[in-house]
Amino acid sequence: MKQGEIWLINLDPTIGAEFKKTRPAVIVSHNALGKLPLKIIVPITVFSLSSNLLVW
Repeated sequence: MKQGEIWLINLDPTIGAEFKKTRPAVIVSHNALGKLPLKIIVPITVFSLSSNLLVW
């Protein structure tokens, strides 16, 4: 896994209202951390107008 790559990530198990699906995610961890088992990712999702109706 390298920084900037997009992978399909299984985000289960989750806690509370976290995403429970397999989603694409961008790897944001620096490549120097590549030997560590921990990766920092940012899940990618689609924005929809119905999201404006949610109370955050």
